[in-house]
Amino acid sequence: MSAEQKTDAPAQNNIMTDVINKVVASYKALDKRQLSTVLYQNILDADPVVKARFQGQNMRLLASSFIGIMSIVLDELKSMNVSECDARMQSLGGRHVGYNVGVNMFATFQACLLSALGKVLGDAFTPELKYAWSFAWSTFVTSPLINGWKSKAKIDKKAALATVTKSFEAMKTNKTFIDTLFNRVFSQDPSIKNLFSSTDMEGHKQKFIGFIGKGLEFASGKGDGQAEFKKLAAMHKTKGVKVSHFAFFEEAILTALRAAMGAEFTGDLADHWTIVMHCEMIEPMVAAPFQEILAMLTAADTDGDGIVTLQEWNDALSEYGSKDELSAAYKRCDADGNGTVESVEFTRMLARQQLKYPLATIKEQVQYFVKNATAQA
Repeated sequence: MSAEQKTDAPAQNNIMTDVINKVVASYKALDKRQLSTVLYQNILDADPVVKARFQGQNMRLLASSFIGIMSIVLDELKSMNVSECDARMQSLGGRHVGYNVGVNMFATFQACLLSALGKVLGDAFTPELKYAWSFAWSTFVTSPLINGWKSKAKIDKKAALATVTKSFEAMKTNKTFIDTLFNRVFSQDPSIKNLFSSTDMEGHKQKFIGFIGKGLEFASGKGDGQAEFKKLAAMHKTKGVKVSHFAFFEEAILTALRAAMGAEFTGDLADHWTIVMHCEMIEPMVAAPFQEILAMLTAADTDGDGIVTLQEWNDALSEYGSKDELSAAYKRCDADGNGTVESVEFTRMLARQQLKYPLATIKEQVQYFVKNATAQA
């Protein structure tokens, strides 16, 4: 681990609790009626399919239902039981297949929610609060919703990748697609424009389109995808790219494809793009390096219940610290305070840590986590 990474380590005690508390506190202070109105209008403006489906219905009632769902989600997150929250969100995502709701709606909802929060909160929606909302919603809501939908719909990964790659090849030089993509994301979050040099905007556009193409290649198994995604994460950190930016680009790509392809951009194609972008490109870029850690903890989970006991934890991670240090790290991972740790809790924390220290190796990430936990004990 570099000296910079050691000295730059923030005092992060129970990271997830801190993030969720920020989200919950800001939500309690919101004008729910105003938020529901702005959110619903954002969704109607973003997706004509939604507008057509709900035309003539009681908009205020429908808008309120969105806020009701948000309240339920936040109640789940406050429990800090990541495994249970994941299971509930995946189940909810799966049920939407039966409601005939496409998975692309989850990506659209996420971006529209962040945009609505910005409009309603104004200057109070600080970069720190925007990060908390975007990280919490993407990690604990959108990702499991999408994965639950994908599992229920039995989407074939190779078929989805092939379909998305084919449409990308047809669109990658399409001016309507490119211009709409950037205009949409800049309108959703004007701060994103600051990431691009105004002197060569066209060059930046082409470079970003190239990144999409590379991401599709990595997702298809060409080259060392994990290493390349990690390099992209490092580059994004130096450029100031935040989690919320991924959410806005994810939705903007759907909007741009819809504008460029018209009726050819079917609901199935929108769903395939959402699954590939979110599950095969965005999530892997953040979390893929830690799959071997998850596998190691899973192997140590002798009864296979998904819960890692302190003894199993110490056995699996013995090379990363002393018994006391590992006990402190275990306690730090116990977000819900029930005396146990789910494997997914630890890997999520490592993924969160990777956003700040993307160049550290997997071993360094675990060592950093253990030492930081010991310092805070």
